[in-house]
Amino acid sequence: MFLRQRFSAWCKLIPAITLTTALTTAVVVTFAGCSKLKGLVSKKTEAASVNDEKNADASKELPGAKSVALPVRRDRLVDLSKFQGSVQSTERIELKSDKRVKVKKVHAKDNTRVKKGDLLIEVDGAEFAKRAKDVADRLSTLKIEIRGAQLQFEQANKSLVNKTRLAAKGIVPERELIEAKRNQIQAEVGLKGKKLEIEKSENELAEAKGQSAGANIYAPMDGTVSRLFRMSGNGFDQINEGQTTAVVSNDRKLGFVAGITDPDAMRLQKGMPVKIIMEAIGADPVSGIVAEVRAAPKPENPGGFGGGYGGGPDSGPSMQMIVEFTGTLSPQVQEGLRDGVSGSAEVTWAAKDGVILIPIGGVRAVGDKAIVLAADSREGKPVPTSVEVGIRTKNEAEIISGLKEGQFVFVEVKE
Repeated sequence: MFLRQRFSAWCKLIPAITLTTALTTAVVVTFAGCSKLKGLVSKKTEAASVNDEKNADASKELPGAKSVALPVRRDRLVDLSKFQGSVQSTERIELKSDKRVKVKKVHAKDNTRVKKGDLLIEVDGAEFAKRAKDVADRLSTLKIEIRGAQLQFEQANKSLVNKTRLAAKGIVPERELIEAKRNQIQAEVGLKGKKLEIEKSENELAEAKGQSAGANIYAPMDGTVSRLFRMSGNGFDQINEGQTTAVVSNDRKLGFVAGITDPDAMRLQKGMPVKIIMEAIGADPVSGIVAEVRAAPKPENPGGFGGGYGGGPDSGPSMQMIVEFTGTLSPQVQEGLRDGVSGSAEVTWAAKDGVILIPIGGVRAVGDKAIVLAADSREGKPVPTSVEVGIRTKNEAEIISGLKEGQFVFVEVKE
Protein backbone atom coordinates (compact mmCIF):
# COMPACT_ATOMS: atom_id res chain seq x y z
CA MET A 1 0.00 0.00 0.00
CA PHE A 2 2.84 2.38 0.90
CA LEU A 3 4.67 1.71 -2.37
CA ARG A 4 1.55 2.39 -4.39
CA GLN A 5 1.09 5.79 -2.65
CA ARG A 6 4.76 6.75 -3.32
CA PHE A 7 4.40 5.67 -6.93
CA SER A 8 1.31 7.82 -7.40
CA ALA A 9 3.02 10.85 -5.86
CA TRP A 10 6.12 10.56 -8.15
CA CYS A 11 3.95 10.34 -11.22
CA LYS A 12 2.28 13.66 -10.26
CA LEU A 13 5.60 15.42 -9.55
CA ILE A 14 7.34 14.44 -12.83
CA PRO A 15 6.23 17.51 -14.88
CA ALA A 16 7.57 19.88 -12.20
CA ILE A 17 11.02 18.44 -11.50
CA THR A 18 14.17 17.43 -13.35
CA LEU A 19 15.32 13.89 -12.76
CA THR A 20 18.92 12.84 -12.93
CA THR A 21 19.91 9.96 -15.13
CA ALA A 22 20.60 7.68 -12.17
CA LEU A 23 17.24 8.38 -10.46
CA THR A 24 15.37 7.95 -13.74
CA THR A 25 16.95 4.54 -14.26
CA ALA A 26 15.97 3.45 -10.76
CA VAL A 27 12.41 4.57 -11.27
CA VAL A 28 12.17 2.76 -14.60
CA VAL A 29 13.49 -0.49 -13.09
CA THR A 30 11.36 -0.30 -9.95
CA PHE A 31 8.15 0.86 -11.60
CA ALA A 32 8.18 -0.83 -14.95
CA GLY A 33 4.42 -0.73 -15.03
CA CYS A 34 4.32 3.05 -15.63
CA SER A 35 4.75 3.08 -19.45
CA LYS A 36 4.15 6.81 -19.82
CA LEU A 37 6.87 7.60 -17.28
CA LYS A 38 9.33 5.26 -18.99
CA GLY A 39 8.86 6.90 -22.44
CA LEU A 40 9.09 10.42 -21.02
CA VAL A 41 12.24 9.70 -19.01
CA SER A 42 13.95 8.06 -21.99
CA LYS A 43 13.33 11.07 -24.25
CA LYS A 44 14.41 13.62 -21.63
CA THR A 45 17.57 11.66 -20.88
CA GLU A 46 18.57 11.49 -24.57
CA ALA A 47 17.82 15.16 -25.19
CA ALA A 48 19.74 16.20 -22.08
CA SER A 49 22.76 14.19 -23.21
CA VAL A 50 22.78 15.77 -26.70
CA ASN A 51 22.28 19.27 -25.30
CA ASP A 52 25.10 18.75 -22.81
CA GLU A 53 27.47 17.82 -25.66
CA LYS A 54 26.37 20.77 -27.81
CA ASN A 55 26.61 23.20 -24.95
CA ALA A 56 30.06 21.93 -24.09
CA ASP A 57 31.23 22.38 -27.70
CA ALA A 58 29.64 25.82 -28.03
CA SER A 59 31.10 27.02 -24.75
CA LYS A 60 34.73 26.05 -25.49
CA GLU A 61 37.22 28.90 -25.50
CA LEU A 62 40.35 29.15 -27.57
CA PRO A 63 43.66 28.93 -25.72
CA GLY A 64 44.93 32.42 -24.97
CA ALA A 65 41.56 33.98 -25.77
CA LYS A 66 38.84 35.65 -23.74
CA SER A 67 35.12 36.19 -24.36
CA VAL A 68 33.83 39.72 -24.86
CA ALA A 69 30.13 40.62 -24.79
CA LEU A 70 29.19 42.67 -27.87
CA PRO A 71 25.74 44.14 -28.59
CA VAL A 72 23.33 42.78 -31.15
CA ARG A 73 22.44 45.74 -33.38
CA ARG A 74 20.19 46.60 -36.29
CA ASP A 75 22.01 48.31 -39.14
CA ARG A 76 22.80 48.30 -42.84
CA LEU A 77 24.75 45.30 -44.13
CA VAL A 78 27.01 45.63 -47.15
CA ASP A 79 28.83 42.61 -48.54
CA LEU A 80 31.62 43.84 -50.80
CA SER A 81 35.08 42.78 -51.93
CA LYS A 82 38.09 44.82 -53.03
CA PHE A 83 40.53 43.59 -55.64
CA GLN A 84 43.88 45.22 -56.41
CA GLY A 85 44.78 45.84 -60.02
CA SER A 86 45.85 48.40 -62.60
CA VAL A 87 44.74 50.13 -65.76
CA GLN A 88 45.86 48.23 -68.82
CA SER A 89 45.51 48.81 -72.53
CA THR A 90 43.82 46.41 -74.92
CA GLU A 91 46.32 47.42 -77.61
CA ARG A 92 50.06 47.39 -77.00
CA ILE A 93 53.05 47.50 -79.30
CA GLU A 94 56.32 46.09 -77.99
CA LEU A 95 59.33 47.61 -79.70
CA LYS A 96 62.33 45.31 -80.09
CA SER A 97 65.69 46.03 -81.60
CA ASP A 98 66.58 44.05 -84.71
CA LYS A 99 70.26 44.76 -84.23
CA ARG A 100 72.84 45.50 -81.56
CA VAL A 101 73.15 49.24 -81.07
CA LYS A 102 74.74 51.73 -78.71
CA VAL A 103 72.35 54.19 -77.10
CA LYS A 104 73.24 57.88 -77.26
CA LYS A 105 70.22 59.37 -75.44
CA VAL A 106 66.74 58.43 -74.18
CA HIS A 107 64.36 61.28 -75.03
CA ALA A 108 61.13 60.00 -73.42
CA LYS A 109 60.16 59.26 -69.82
CA ASP A 110 58.61 56.06 -68.53
CA ASN A 111 54.80 56.09 -68.08
CA THR A 112 54.30 59.34 -70.00
CA ARG A 113 52.19 60.09 -73.05
CA VAL A 114 53.79 60.23 -76.48
CA LYS A 115 52.63 61.06 -79.99
CA LYS A 116 53.14 58.91 -83.06
CA GLY A 117 56.60 59.64 -84.46
CA ASP A 118 58.06 61.03 -81.23
CA LEU A 119 61.73 60.13 -80.80
CA LEU A 120 62.02 57.72 -77.86
CA ILE A 121 65.62 56.52 -78.05
CA GLU A 122 68.45 58.08 -80.03
CA VAL A 123 71.07 55.61 -81.15
CA ASP A 124 74.75 56.43 -81.47
CA GLY A 125 75.20 56.61 -85.23
CA ALA A 126 79.00 56.64 -85.21
CA GLU A 127 79.17 52.88 -85.62
CA PHE A 128 76.77 52.93 -88.56
CA ALA A 129 78.58 55.87 -90.14
CA LYS A 130 81.88 54.00 -89.91
CA ARG A 131 80.30 50.92 -91.41
CA ALA A 132 78.82 52.97 -94.25
CA LYS A 133 82.22 54.54 -94.97
CA ASP A 134 83.93 51.14 -94.99
CA VAL A 135 81.36 49.77 -97.43
CA ALA A 136 81.62 52.87 -99.64
CA ASP A 137 85.41 52.53 -99.78
CA ARG A 138 85.13 48.87 -100.71
CA LEU A 139 82.60 49.73 -103.41
CA SER A 140 84.96 52.28 -104.94
CA THR A 141 87.71 49.66 -105.12
CA LEU A 142 85.34 47.15 -106.70
CA LYS A 143 84.35 49.64 -109.40
CA ILE A 144 87.99 50.08 -110.30
CA GLU A 145 88.55 46.34 -110.31
CA ILE A 146 85.51 45.65 -112.48
CA ARG A 147 86.85 47.89 -115.23
CA GLY A 148 89.96 45.72 -115.36
CA ALA A 149 87.83 42.56 -115.35
CA GLN A 150 85.72 43.96 -118.17
CA LEU A 151 88.83 44.75 -120.26
CA GLN A 152 90.27 41.30 -119.56
CA PHE A 153 87.04 39.68 -120.70
CA GLU A 154 86.92 41.71 -123.89
CA GLN A 155 90.51 40.77 -124.73
CA ALA A 156 89.91 37.07 -124.00
CA ASN A 157 86.77 37.10 -126.10
CA LYS A 158 88.60 38.79 -129.03
CA SER A 159 91.45 36.26 -128.78
CA LEU A 160 88.97 33.35 -128.87
CA VAL A 161 87.31 34.71 -132.01
CA ASN A 162 90.71 35.10 -133.72
CA LYS A 163 91.94 31.63 -132.68
CA THR A 164 88.72 30.05 -133.87
CA ARG A 165 89.11 31.64 -137.35
CA LEU A 166 92.75 30.57 -137.64
CA ALA A 167 92.09 27.06 -136.36
CA ALA A 168 89.45 26.62 -139.06
CA LYS A 169 92.16 27.34 -141.67
CA GLY A 170 94.62 25.00 -139.93
CA ILE A 171 97.00 27.80 -139.16
CA VAL A 172 96.99 27.31 -135.32
CA PRO A 173 96.90 23.98 -133.52
CA GLU A 174 93.80 22.85 -131.67
CA ARG A 175 95.47 23.21 -128.25
CA GLU A 176 95.80 26.97 -128.74
CA LEU A 177 92.08 27.15 -129.52
CA ILE A 178 91.28 25.20 -126.34
CA GLU A 179 93.54 27.51 -124.29
CA ALA A 180 91.83 30.59 -125.75
CA LYS A 181 88.43 29.18 -124.87
CA ARG A 182 89.57 28.46 -121.28
CA ASN A 183 90.87 32.03 -120.90
CA GLN A 184 87.61 33.48 -122.21
CA ILE A 185 85.54 31.42 -119.71
CA GLN A 186 87.75 32.43 -116.77
CA ALA A 187 87.54 36.10 -117.74
CA GLU A 188 83.75 35.89 -118.00
CA VAL A 189 83.48 34.24 -114.55
CA GLY A 190 85.74 36.91 -113.06
CA LEU A 191 83.63 39.68 -114.56
CA LYS A 192 80.40 38.17 -113.23
CA GLY A 193 81.96 37.75 -109.79
CA LYS A 194 82.91 41.42 -109.65
CA LYS A 195 79.41 42.43 -110.71
CA LEU A 196 77.94 40.35 -107.86
CA GLU A 197 80.35 41.88 -105.36
CA ILE A 198 79.39 45.36 -106.49
CA GLU A 199 75.68 44.57 -106.23
CA LYS A 200 76.14 43.16 -102.71
CA SER A 201 78.22 46.15 -101.61
CA GLU A 202 75.65 48.59 -102.97
CA ASN A 203 72.95 46.84 -100.91
CA GLU A 204 75.15 46.92 -97.82
CA LEU A 205 75.82 50.62 -98.32
CA ALA A 206 72.11 51.37 -98.63
CA GLU A 207 71.41 49.32 -95.50
CA ALA A 208 74.21 51.03 -93.56
CA LYS A 209 72.94 54.46 -94.56
CA GLY A 210 69.41 53.43 -93.62
CA GLN A 211 70.55 52.10 -90.26
CA SER A 212 72.47 55.24 -89.57
CA ALA A 213 69.34 57.31 -90.25
CA GLY A 214 66.71 54.88 -89.01
CA ALA A 215 68.32 53.13 -86.04
CA ASN A 216 66.61 55.58 -83.71
CA ILE A 217 63.46 54.30 -82.02
CA TYR A 218 60.23 56.24 -82.53
CA ALA A 219 56.70 55.93 -81.08
CA PRO A 220 54.57 53.85 -83.49
CA MET A 221 51.29 55.43 -82.29
CA ASP A 222 49.75 57.85 -79.80
CA GLY A 223 49.71 56.40 -76.29
CA THR A 224 51.65 55.84 -73.08
CA VAL A 225 55.22 54.58 -73.15
CA SER A 226 56.32 52.02 -70.56
CA ARG A 227 59.16 49.56 -70.01
CA LEU A 228 61.40 52.17 -71.57
CA PHE A 229 65.12 51.44 -71.82
CA ARG A 230 67.04 53.21 -69.06
CA MET A 231 70.50 54.65 -69.36
CA SER A 232 73.01 53.25 -66.85
CA GLY A 233 75.17 56.33 -66.83
CA ASN A 234 78.43 54.39 -67.27
CA GLY A 235 78.96 55.65 -70.80
CA PHE A 236 78.39 52.27 -72.42
CA ASP A 237 74.66 51.63 -72.85
CA GLN A 238 73.97 48.94 -75.38
CA ILE A 239 70.78 47.41 -76.70
CA ASN A 240 71.17 43.85 -77.89
CA GLU A 241 69.42 42.31 -80.85
CA GLY A 242 65.90 41.19 -79.90
CA GLN A 243 65.85 43.23 -76.68
CA THR A 244 62.66 45.13 -75.77
CA THR A 245 63.36 48.86 -75.87
CA ALA A 246 59.88 50.21 -75.06
CA VAL A 247 56.18 49.35 -74.95
CA VAL A 248 53.63 51.86 -76.26
CA SER A 249 50.00 51.39 -75.16
CA ASN A 250 46.94 52.85 -76.85
CA ASP A 251 45.28 55.21 -74.35
CA ARG A 252 42.01 55.14 -76.25
CA LYS A 253 41.54 51.46 -75.47
CA LEU A 254 41.86 51.07 -71.71
CA GLY A 255 40.39 48.71 -69.13
CA PHE A 256 41.04 47.76 -65.50
CA VAL A 257 42.53 44.36 -64.70
CA ALA A 258 42.43 42.93 -61.17
CA GLY A 259 43.57 39.60 -59.75
CA ILE A 260 40.79 37.59 -58.07
CA THR A 261 40.45 34.28 -56.26
CA ASP A 262 38.75 31.23 -57.72
CA PRO A 263 35.69 31.49 -55.37
CA ASP A 264 35.21 35.14 -56.33
CA ALA A 265 35.55 34.23 -60.00
CA MET A 266 32.62 31.84 -59.55
CA ARG A 267 30.48 34.64 -58.05
CA LEU A 268 31.26 37.26 -60.68
CA GLN A 269 28.98 37.70 -63.65
CA LYS A 270 29.41 39.69 -66.83
CA GLY A 271 27.81 43.11 -66.54
CA MET A 272 28.05 43.41 -62.74
CA PRO A 273 28.74 47.03 -61.66
CA VAL A 274 32.20 47.84 -60.33
CA LYS A 275 33.68 50.93 -58.69
CA ILE A 276 37.30 51.69 -59.46
CA ILE A 277 39.32 53.74 -56.95
CA MET A 278 42.59 55.22 -58.27
CA GLU A 279 44.20 57.57 -55.77
CA ALA A 280 46.69 58.80 -58.35
CA ILE A 281 43.79 60.25 -60.36
CA GLY A 282 41.40 61.36 -57.61
CA ALA A 283 39.26 60.32 -54.68
CA ASP A 284 36.05 59.88 -56.67
CA PRO A 285 35.38 56.34 -57.91
CA VAL A 286 35.16 55.60 -61.62
CA SER A 287 32.25 53.43 -62.76
CA GLY A 288 32.68 50.24 -64.71
CA ILE A 289 31.19 46.82 -65.39
CA VAL A 290 32.63 43.32 -65.47
CA ALA A 291 33.55 42.67 -69.11
CA GLU A 292 35.31 39.32 -68.68
CA VAL A 293 36.51 36.80 -66.12
CA ARG A 294 39.49 34.76 -67.28
CA ALA A 295 42.52 32.79 -66.21
CA ALA A 296 45.54 35.00 -65.59
CA PRO A 297 47.95 34.86 -68.55
CA LYS A 298 51.50 33.80 -67.83
CA PRO A 299 54.01 36.67 -67.64
CA GLU A 300 56.07 35.30 -70.51
CA ASN A 301 53.00 35.03 -72.76
CA PRO A 302 50.76 38.04 -72.09
CA GLY A 303 47.58 38.58 -74.04
CA GLY A 304 44.80 41.15 -74.19
CA PHE A 305 44.75 44.02 -71.65
CA GLY A 306 48.52 43.75 -71.34
CA GLY A 307 48.05 40.42 -69.62
CA GLY A 308 50.70 41.03 -67.06
CA TYR A 309 48.77 41.51 -63.84
CA GLY A 310 48.63 38.57 -61.52
CA GLY A 311 50.92 36.44 -63.64
CA GLY A 312 51.00 32.66 -63.37
CA PRO A 313 50.06 30.42 -60.48
CA ASP A 314 53.23 31.19 -58.50
CA SER A 315 53.15 34.98 -58.84
CA GLY A 316 49.62 35.96 -57.78
CA PRO A 317 45.92 35.16 -58.21
CA SER A 318 45.18 32.58 -60.86
CA MET A 319 42.13 34.46 -62.17
CA GLN A 320 41.54 37.96 -63.48
CA MET A 321 38.57 40.31 -63.64
CA ILE A 322 38.48 42.61 -66.67
CA VAL A 323 36.53 45.83 -66.07
CA GLU A 324 35.26 48.09 -68.83
CA PHE A 325 34.90 51.77 -67.94
CA THR A 326 31.39 53.16 -68.33
CA GLY A 327 29.75 56.57 -68.23
CA THR A 328 31.26 59.95 -68.97
CA LEU A 329 34.76 60.43 -67.59
CA SER A 330 35.64 63.78 -66.07
CA PRO A 331 38.48 65.81 -67.65
CA GLN A 332 40.61 65.04 -64.58
CA VAL A 333 40.10 61.31 -65.03
CA GLN A 334 40.66 61.50 -68.77
CA GLU A 335 43.94 63.31 -68.19
CA GLY A 336 45.19 60.91 -65.52
CA LEU A 337 43.84 57.64 -66.91
CA ARG A 338 46.66 55.77 -68.57
CA ASP A 339 48.24 52.36 -68.83
CA GLY A 340 49.84 51.22 -65.58
CA VAL A 341 47.87 53.36 -63.09
CA SER A 342 47.15 51.18 -60.05
CA GLY A 343 44.00 51.06 -57.94
CA SER A 344 41.32 48.83 -56.46
CA ALA A 345 38.05 47.48 -57.83
CA GLU A 346 35.06 47.25 -55.47
CA VAL A 347 32.32 44.72 -56.16
CA THR A 348 29.17 44.85 -54.01
CA TRP A 349 27.67 41.39 -53.73
CA ALA A 350 24.66 42.37 -51.59
CA ALA A 351 23.31 45.28 -49.51
CA LYS A 352 20.41 45.23 -47.02
CA ASP A 353 19.01 47.83 -44.63
CA GLY A 354 17.75 47.29 -41.09
CA VAL A 355 19.05 43.78 -40.48
CA ILE A 356 20.12 42.19 -37.19
CA LEU A 357 23.92 42.08 -37.16
CA ILE A 358 26.51 40.41 -34.93
CA PRO A 359 30.28 39.98 -35.32
CA ILE A 360 31.11 37.02 -37.53
CA GLY A 361 33.26 35.59 -34.74
CA GLY A 362 30.17 35.12 -32.59
CA VAL A 363 28.73 32.41 -34.83
CA ARG A 364 29.84 28.85 -34.04
CA ALA A 365 29.05 25.71 -35.99
CA VAL A 366 27.73 22.86 -33.85
CA GLY A 367 26.83 19.95 -36.05
CA ASP A 368 24.58 21.31 -38.79
CA LYS A 369 23.40 24.24 -36.67
CA ALA A 370 24.66 27.78 -36.08
CA ILE A 371 25.00 28.56 -32.37
CA VAL A 372 25.74 31.82 -30.56
CA LEU A 373 26.40 32.44 -26.87
CA ALA A 374 23.76 35.05 -26.06
CA ALA A 375 22.69 37.00 -22.98
CA ASP A 376 20.15 39.73 -22.24
CA SER A 377 22.80 41.96 -20.68
CA ARG A 378 26.54 42.47 -20.86
CA GLU A 379 26.98 40.87 -17.43
CA GLY A 380 24.48 38.06 -18.09
CA LYS A 381 25.38 34.40 -18.27
CA PRO A 382 25.94 33.26 -21.88
CA VAL A 383 23.33 30.77 -23.07
CA PRO A 384 23.87 28.66 -26.22
CA THR A 385 21.22 29.80 -28.70
CA SER A 386 20.42 28.37 -32.11
CA VAL A 387 20.15 31.05 -34.84
CA GLU A 388 19.45 31.25 -38.57
CA VAL A 389 22.23 33.05 -40.41
CA GLY A 390 21.74 35.00 -43.66
CA ILE A 391 24.49 36.99 -45.40
CA ARG A 392 28.01 36.58 -44.07
CA THR A 393 30.82 39.03 -44.66
CA LYS A 394 34.40 39.00 -43.41
CA ASN A 395 33.36 40.90 -40.29
CA GLU A 396 29.63 40.50 -39.75
CA ALA A 397 26.77 38.03 -40.04
CA GLU A 398 23.09 38.69 -40.65
CA ILE A 399 20.84 36.95 -38.12
CA ILE A 400 17.45 36.12 -39.61
CA SER A 401 15.98 34.56 -36.46
CA GLY A 402 17.02 33.58 -32.94
CA LEU A 403 18.26 36.98 -31.67
CA LYS A 404 16.83 40.43 -31.18
CA GLU A 405 18.26 43.92 -31.01
CA GLY A 406 19.57 44.80 -27.56
CA GLN A 407 20.87 41.36 -26.67
CA PHE A 408 24.54 40.58 -26.35
CA VAL A 409 26.65 37.86 -27.93
CA PHE A 410 29.94 36.58 -26.62
CA VAL A 411 32.86 36.61 -29.01
CA GLU A 412 36.26 35.07 -28.34
CA VAL A 413 39.13 37.48 -28.93
CA LYS A 414 42.83 36.86 -28.53
CA GLU A 415 44.45 38.69 -25.64
